[in-house]
Amino acid sequence: MKRISYLIFVFSLLACLQVVDLVASPPNIVFLFSDDLRWDAVGYAGNEKVHTPNLDRLAEEGVWFKNAFVTTAICMSSRGSVATGLYERAHGWRDCRTRMAREVWDAFSYPSLLRKAGYYTGFVGKFDVDIEDRGWTSQEWGEQFFDVYRPFYFRPVYYEIEGEQVHRDDLELAAALEFLDNRPKNRPFCLSLWFNAPHSDHEPAPRHLAHYVDKAMPPPAPDSESVFSKSPEFIKTSLARTRWREYMETDTVREKLVKAYYGQVSGIDEAVGRLREKLESLNLHENTVIIFASDNGFFLGDRGLSGKWLMYEPSIRVPMILYDPRTEPSRAGPVEKLVLNIDIAPTLLEVAGIAIPEAVQGESLLSLVRGEDRPWRNAFFYEHRRDCPPELNQIQSIGVRTERWKYIRYTEQGGYEELYDLSNDSDESRNLAPDRRFRELLSKLREQCDYYTKLYEL
Repeated sequence: MKRISYLIFVFSLLACLQVVDLVASPPNIVFLFSDDLRWDAVGYAGNEKVHTPNLDRLAEEGVWFKNAFVTTAICMSSRGSVATGLYERAHGWRDCRTRMAREVWDAFSYPSLLRKAGYYTGFVGKFDVDIEDRGWTSQEWGEQFFDVYRPFYFRPVYYEIEGEQVHRDDLELAAALEFLDNRPKNRPFCLSLWFNAPHSDHEPAPRHLAHYVDKAMPPPAPDSESVFSKSPEFIKTSLARTRWREYMETDTVREKLVKAYYGQVSGIDEAVGRLREKLESLNLHENTVIIFASDNGFFLGDRGLSGKWLMYEPSIRVPMILYDPRTEPSRAGPVEKLVLNIDIAPTLLEVAGIAIPEAVQGESLLSLVRGEDRPWRNAFFYEHRRDCPPELNQIQSIGVRTERWKYIRYTEQGGYEELYDLSNDSDESRNLAPDRRFRELLSKLREQCDYYTKLYEL
């Protein structure tokens, strides 16, 4: 953790000097975060099969980012990056042996900095970030970091309450609504509702599954098995293929899973609508910023795979919406720029008028929302370094994605490389790395990848 002690000391001094003017009524924040939701499993992205009227309305009234990605496609590390604006190699939460240091959380995370500035902070759902020690599923543990902490793990899906079986998603929503009702009226708030849905092996509430009972689900890309047949052996034997055999191997099994997946997305959509109704009933809707995103994407049979982890598009591309009722309606609509999960924390800090720590590695999205003409990234670094438990065989990799090209290096397989031309091969079906015509480009992307690995250390 080079430089981190000094940076934390400097930023702590700045935080002490900065006083947020609560009289000026800084906006409230509601951050809605899904689990394993791929970018195209929402109606506003063009999916006509999924039922998401509330998310579609949020995207229509706000800004939605067509090219949003995660810097690592696994729940735990991505959530650490979302909270802090740091790459996994900087925040340190990557496997069963490491934890995020308390000093990192305190100095960089949006909940910590908002709380220091006077915000009333609440968390509901799946946190999945261990700070100093293992314990995020404990309410008492989480109350070190939030004013209100209501954790829900992805199992059980149903809880028995007063003799009735109540779905976990309904309990998450109820806890979020309770937070809004009971918040102090003289302080701005930040509510983080991080859903467990639509995790692949979960069961939606029957009313949400009902949207799909008589619908045929979209099939995987027609060349999925052809692409799989050309994959290296270590991918063919990885967890992503094992999960495919569990969830996708027959049309009947896959159809059932995709309906359950979409049903959970509709459950999230219902929660979005209910929360917006609550904000309006409490007269908070005109001063509450809402952001919606996901921790990673998900293979629904694409490339003959299921799960995430790997650097292909279905795994790393996610939905992202920012709705600010104070923004001119003319600014609503899609934004094409490359945006990342590490951009969320600095965005929330700027929304609240709080100084963004200098060492944060993401960028606030508000300049894009405002339509400012300023330099923006045209490439980003990806990493997946989880090695716990090793028998899961999730495949470690690093790489670079530009607006046109994708370079992948598999760090445990002798540096095996892949190169894809996304403008002419959106399915990533033709690995150009062995092609001598791309030797110069491959060399440049290797150098860029090596540069990023050093740049994003703290």
